[in-house]
Amino acid sequence: MSSFLFTLVVGFFVWFWLTSLKTREIAVGLAKQAAQSSDVQFLDDTVVLNKIGLGRTRKGTLAFQRVYAFEFALSGEQRYTGQVAMQGKVVTNIYLDHPEGALILHPQDFSSE
Repeated sequence: MSSFLFTLVVGFFVWFWLTSLKTREIAVGLAKQAAQSSDVQFLDDTVVLNKIGLGRTRKGTLAFQRVYAFEFALSGEQRYTGQVAMQGKVVTNIYLDHPEGALILHPQDFSSE
């Protein structure tokens, strides 16, 4: 019985890791799109996982909720932060801490796949 439980736990962690990689890849693409549409430069070509938790979708199912942070610049001199919030593999919002005022981009502005 303990080998079955061990296999189950290892299987869960492998699934979680693979799902996290795919979700991160989607978040990088969305951050690039948001930077391009906002006429700013996406820096470092990456995002960093800030928060993770469980939550319910609009349909009532459980899904991992992740918030990824990234940096952008207006002219390459000063860095500003942005965030991509995702529920499962679907973007819920993208936030840019723009110096002229915060920008919140809506999910329908971006395709996640």
